[in-house]
Amino acid sequence: MKGQPPPVPMIVAAAAVAFAPHALRLPSWIAFWCLAGWGWSLLAWRRQLPPPGRWARNLLALFGFGACMASFGFAFDRSVGAAILAVMIGLKPMEVRSYRDRMVTAFLLYFLTLTSLLYADTFFMLLYMLVSVTLTTALLVHIQDPEAAVGSPFKRSGQLVLLAIPVMILFFVLFPRLPGGFWQLSTPNVARTGFSETLSPGSISSLVLNREIAFRAALENAAVPAAERYWRGLVFSEFDGRSWRPGPEPPAADWEGPGGVAQQIELEPHHQRWLFALDRPLSVSAAGRLRADRTFQSAAKVRKRIRYSAVSATGSGSVSLQAWEKRSVRALPPEGNPAARELAARWKEESGSPARIIERVLTYFGSPEFIYSRNPPLLGSDPIDDFLLNTKKGFCEHYASAFAFLMRAAGVPARIVVGYLGGEENPFGGYLIVRQSDAHAWVEVWLEDRGWTRIDPTTVVAPERAEGGTDAALPPEERVRQQAFEQVPVLGDAIRHLALGWDAANTFWNRRVLGYSAATQRRILSRFGIEKNSWRRTAAAFAGGFGLAAALLMLVALRPKNAPPPPADNVQRAYLKLCTRLERLGVPRLPHQGPLDYQSAVVQTRPDLAEKLSPIFNGYIRLRYGGSASRTQRDRFVASVRRLSLDKAKKRQSVDGTGRGGDLTRRPGSY
Repeated sequence: MKGQPPPVPMIVAAAAVAFAPHALRLPSWIAFWCLAGWGWSLLAWRRQLPPPGRWARNLLALFGFGACMASFGFAFDRSVGAAILAVMIGLKPMEVRSYRDRMVTAFLLYFLTLTSLLYADTFFMLLYMLVSVTLTTALLVHIQDPEAAVGSPFKRSGQLVLLAIPVMILFFVLFPRLPGGFWQLSTPNVARTGFSETLSPGSISSLVLNREIAFRAALENAAVPAAERYWRGLVFSEFDGRSWRPGPEPPAADWEGPGGVAQQIELEPHHQRWLFALDRPLSVSAAGRLRADRTFQSAAKVRKRIRYSAVSATGSGSVSLQAWEKRSVRALPPEGNPAARELAARWKEESGSPARIIERVLTYFGSPEFIYSRNPPLLGSDPIDDFLLNTKKGFCEHYASAFAFLMRAAGVPARIVVGYLGGEENPFGGYLIVRQSDAHAWVEVWLEDRGWTRIDPTTVVAPERAEGGTDAALPPEERVRQQAFEQVPVLGDAIRHLALGWDAANTFWNRRVLGYSAATQRRILSRFGIEKNSWRRTAAAFAGGFGLAAALLMLVALRPKNAPPPPADNVQRAYLKLCTRLERLGVPRLPHQGPLDYQSAVVQTRPDLAEKLSPIFNGYIRLRYGGSASRTQRDRFVASVRRLSLDKAKKRQSVDGTGRGGDLTRRPGSY
C-alpha cells in the first residue's frame, strides 16, 4: 500500500463537498485559499511533481492559522475553529503520500462536515451531511483498498451508511437527552417578523415582498375561513400625529369564556417578545403571558423556534372599558390634521351613534377614488389630511391609521392591532403557513353594547385582501412577479406542491427531531415501563436495543451471498482476459493450475507461442507474487497483454506425411 499513488482527485472532491456549506459564511480569502491548494494538488498529482518541502508546508500552516485569528479579531469561537479546519483541509492534499496522511485527511473531513451543525440544523443540512459523510467514507474505503474497481468504494460506503442508520436511530431515541433538547449548539435563525414598536406609513407595506415564513399554525378542532384568520400580535393605542405606539403596559389577564379554536403554533425566531394567535385569545400555554389587551408575550425574546398552544374565542371582547385604557384609546395630539378633525366632527353631528359614524367612514373609504397600493405617494406634515383628501392611495397601515384617527376625533375609542391575515393551507402537513407577506393592520373600536369590535377598513377598499391575500388585492403592476415556470398552470402547480411537501418534511424534522427533548424521551420510555429515575432499566433497554441492532447488522453482513466475487485489480483482470483468449484457441485453464503450470500446458500445445507468452507469464508472476509494484509496471503489463496477438492453431503433420494429422487444440479435461 505504501507504493500506491495518492487518491488526490477523490480527496479534493470530498474536501470540496465538506467545505461548501462554509464557503459563504467564512471570510472569502479562505475559499480562495482552498481552491488554490486543491488546484496545485491536482496539478502536482497529474504531472507527478514532488510535494512542497516540510518548511514550506509549516510556513503555510502558520500563516493560515495567523490569518484565521486575525480575521476574527484574535477571539476563539466556533467560526475560528471552522476556519482553521478549512485552512488545514486546503493544505492536506499536498501531503498525502503516506498512509497516515491519508487517514488524517479523511478524519479531518469528518470533523469539517460535523461543524456544519454549529450553523444550521435543518432537514436539508442533514441530507447534505449524509452526502458528505458518504463521500468521505468512500475515500476511507479507497484508502484501505486502493486496487478496487472505480465504483466499489462508493457502493461499499453507501452500504455502510445505510447499515449505520438503525444504530443512529437507536442512539437518538435512547441516549440520555440534555434538558431543553439536544440541538443547542446550532445558531438560532435570525429571521425577523418585520414588526417594530411603532406603526407608520410604509412599515408593513415593505413586508409584501418578503416570502419568509413567520409561523405555522395547526387548528385542532375547527376550520376557520381565510377571511376570518386574523392573527393578533401587537396593539397600538398612542398617536403622535404620524406614528402609532403601544400605550401603557397592560396588566396580566386571565380571560374566561366558552371553549374556542385551539391552535398549535410554531413561531420562527424574530428577536422580540410578542407571540401570535387567532383573534381573540382566551388562554395560552406556559410559553407566554396573556395581557388585558388580548395580546400575549413570552418571558424572553424569541431567539429560536418555539412551539406553544393557544385557545381563541370567536366573539367580541369584554363590555367594560378598563381604567388603564380609558385615556389612551381616546387621546389625540392637540394639533395637526385639522381637515380630518373637522370631517369627523361633521359626521358625528350628522350620524349620532358610533355605529352610524363607523358606517359613514367605511362608505367614504369605499368610493372608487381610494386605491389599495403598497407604493403610495409621500405624505405631508399632516399625513391623515393628506391621505384622506389628496393622495387616497395606500396600504393597510394607511387605512387603519386614518380610520382610528377619525374614530377618536368623533369621540369613539379606537386602537390599532397589527398581526397577520390569512395563511396558506399545506395539505401534506395539515397546517397553515403564515408568511411575512401576510402582515396586516386593522382597527378595534369600542361599542357600549359589544365591547371591543374589529373593523378592517382595508377590506372595504380591497375585498380581495381577505380571501386571496395581499398579492390578489394589489394592482397588476405592483404584484410580485412570478417566475416563467410559475405562469404555466401544470408546472406551476407541481412546483407549488413540491414546495409544500418540502415544507411538511422540514416541519416534521423540526417537531420530531429537533423538538425531541428530555420530556419527550421520558414520555416515550414510560410507555415501555421505563420511568424517569429508573436508570437501570434505561441502561438495560439501551444495551438490549444496541445488541439487537448489532445482531441484525451481523446477520446482514454474514448472510450467504450468491453474488460474484469482488472484481480483481487491473493486473489480475488482464491475466484473466489472456486466459479467456487462450481458451478460445483450445487451451483452457483448469481450476488447479497456477500460472507456471498453465504456461507449460499452453507451450506444450502451442510451441509457436512460447516466445510471446514467456515474458507475459513471468511478468504476471513477478507482479502478483513479488511484492508491491509501481503503477507504471502494472500499466506496462496491461498494455503488453493488450498488444499480444495470437495466431490461430496450426495443423500438425501426420507421421506418414499425408497431412491428415489431428488438430493441435486440446479438448477441455484431456490433461
